[in-house]
Amino acid sequence: MEILIFKLAKENFAIPVEYAVSIEHMLPVTYVPKSRQYVEGLANIRGNVVPVIDITKLFMLDRIVSWNNLLLINYNNQSIALVVDEVDDVINMNDESIKTMSSSNGNFSVFEYQNIIVTYLGKEELNKI
Repeated sequence: MEILIFKLAKENFAIPVEYAVSIEHMLPVTYVPKSRQYVEGLANIRGNVVPVIDITKLFMLDRIVSWNNLLLINYNNQSIALVVDEVDDVINMNDESIKTMSSSNGNFSVFEYQNIIVTYLGKEELNKI
């Protein structure tokens, strides 16, 4: 399977390429009252209003985000914009290379790429959004 690797707050994340739609420069984000902590607001991307998600908040990472780009994805027929610092690479990966880890905040998936641990955002992680 093909995987898109991106950086956010000096951490490496990845999603299946099939979910990626486009990479956009940062756009104005409108705050939404009473939304979940990781929802930064809404952005108008080519006429479509989509939620903007900061996954550092979703996974409770205490990091500073530079807010350079938005990675527009389509998951379960819903458009979502993920805040990313930069898109790094597209690689081929075997499903067996992805390992599930447990923490006090639940399970998450990781794999090793060029001696770096990458957090994989698969279905389980994207269902949290």
